[in-house]
Amino acid sequence: MFGRLSGMGREEAAQVTKDLCRYTFTLALEECLKRDMPMQIHAGDGEPPGVILRNQDPFFLEEVVRFDRDGMMRMPKIIPLHAGYPSVEKAAWLSHVYPNCYFELSIIVHQNLYQRSMQVMEAVPLSKILYASDAFHLPELYWLSGRWAKRYLTKALTDFVVGGSLSFEEAIKAARMILYKNNRSVYSL
Repeated sequence: MFGRLSGMGREEAAQVTKDLCRYTFTLALEECLKRDMPMQIHAGDGEPPGVILRNQDPFFLEEVVRFDRDGMMRMPKIIPLHAGYPSVEKAAWLSHVYPNCYFELSIIVHQNLYQRSMQVMEAVPLSKILYASDAFHLPELYWLSGRWAKRYLTKALTDFVVGGSLSFEEAIKAARMILYKNNRSVYSL
């Protein structure tokens, strides 16, 4: 079956695989629920030309976050990856509204981190923001991503302290939460 998909256009191939993807996704989500594990879902910028960008709206994840099966609503831990970029505000709002939805920063570490951090921290509880690098292959990219994250997170938290929204101690605690404690908690590390 999959060999025949290679000759199809991306819209047609997506339609053919839709039911299979939905079925396997549901099985994976059930396993995550059984194990109390978070499910990471790619919700950021895609990798054209194979991806259909209009299908990556973070709000499409609402039904997953509110996973309803057999008339029973369950709340799996959901982590939309890549901050839902370019729809960062939508991914942030999902994390604001649903207690089981988290916000992962990876793609915004590279793009307007200070402004995005401010935007995210205005909507998402600090206990639900997860640092991630989105780095790959080269060790220097991990180092650079971590350095940028610390720099611009510090700048954003400083603005919250200067503005009176956080005390100095609360800002230090928030930085630790975002940079590593939240990840340890949500992944049970």
